[in-house]
Parts: sequence; C-alpha cells; structure tokens
Amino acid sequence: MSMRTLKVVVAGVTLGAIALAFIRLQQRNDALAQEAVALREQANLARLLNQQLLEMGHRVQESNMRLETAKAEVAELRGQTVRMRQLEEEIAKLKADRDRLVSEHAKSAKQTSGQSQKEAELNYNDRVHGPGTSDRAFRARDWGYAQMLYMLKHDGRYPSNLSEAAEFLPKEMSQEARTQAMAELNRFEVVFDGARTDLAGRPPESTIVLREKEPWLSQNGKWVKIYVNADGTSYVHTANDGGFERWESVRIPKRGQP
Repeated sequence: MSMRTLKVVVAGVTLGAIALAFIRLQQRNDALAQEAVALREQANLARLLNQQLLEMGHRVQESNMRLETAKAEVAELRGQTVRMRQLEEEIAKLKADRDRLVSEHAKSAKQTSGQSQKEAELNYNDRVHGPGTSDRAFRARDWGYAQMLYMLKHDGRYPSNLSEAAEFLPKEMSQEARTQAMAELNRFEVVFDGARTDLAGRPPESTIVLREKEPWLSQNGKWVKIYVNADGTSYVHTANDGGFERWESVRIPKRGQP
C-alpha cells in the first residue's frame, strides 16, 4: 500500500471518528435539552403545587380563625346564659324581699294608724329623731330597691340619678306613697353609679350607694342623715358635730376601687 493511500485511509478513519463523536455529542445535547424541558415543566408544576398549598394553608388558617371565633361566641353566649340565670334568681330574691318589706311596712302602718299617741311614740326613729323619720327611711329604702332593680336590668350598672330608677319603684306602692317618694327625689343623691363588679370585696351591708344631700337637726339636738347600702337596707346615722365626711369616706366606693 502506498503512502498516499495510507494517508487517505487514516484521514477517512479520523473523519469518521469525528463525525461519530459529533453525532454522539449532538444526541447528548438533544437529550440534555429534553431533560432541561422536563425539569422546567417539573419546576413549573412544583411552583403551581406550592402556590396551591399556600392557598390551602391560608384557607385552613381562615377556617381555624372562624372556628375559634365561633367557639368564643358560643362561650360568651353560655356565659350570658349563666349571668341571665343569676340575674333572674337575684330579681326573684329581690321581689321576695320587696314583698316582705312592703307587707311589713303595710302591717306596721296599719298598726300605727290604730295606736294612740303614746303608743306611736314607741317607734324608735320617730321617738328619737322626730315624727316622720321612719317614713322618710322607708322612702329611702324604696329608692334603694329601685336602684338595685335598675342595676339588674342594665347589665350590672347602677343609675347615675334617681330619675333613671323611678320606674323601678315597687309597683305595690300606693299612689300616695309614690307621690311622697317622687316629692323627696331631690332630697337624696346617688353616690355610686358604677358597675356591680366594682363593689367586689366590699360588704354590701356597709357600702353606701345613696344618701340624703343635707343633714338635718333632730329633736334630740344631733345632726342626722339617712343612707341606703348596697344590700338595699336604709338606716339613720347621727353625728354630734354635723361632720359626716370622714365617716362616709370609708363607706362610699369609687369606680374600680373596691
């Protein structure tokens, strides 16, 4: 074989090898390109799935929030039901106490109307402080009852003045007694118009919610004022020098300060 022929053969083999390598490289590139397309499609699908998962997460979170809100509303409704039952029980108790007091008052008035002047003097408040003191204390107690019933009907808040509580005066009062109570409305003043919860920890039997505005001089020479406590009781308090401020200061509550 001549040198020229050998060179031609070598060149042919070389070109064949190069062509084969090029074909294989092209096939590899095509495969990589197809793989890249598939990867891009998978990436796009992954992003879509991730977006869907995020949206589902938001919807689940919103559902959980609505569920918690619903639970809170149910708990609040249950609490309101319990409070309503408690208020109904307190109203029933107040009505029973009111009926008892009205009955006692009517019985006492009936007995007094048939007594002699000497027997009438046995009434302690009238005998010690002067005629009419007992009736005035009864009127104060009627207003105390009206305050308590107003409070029970207004989410546990006391009235800011007696005019607001006038409609809650005992319905069993005679027209004459009601007229007297309204005539003495400006004689008394509300000293506590906060919430019942502000009275927590204070003894209701010594916590003042209503008082006479001005003291008056009784027939025994002592200064007198009539008070109503948070439990609805009324009573007469005296001071030799007419100074009631210090005595009142520890018995009159302030809002939020039991």
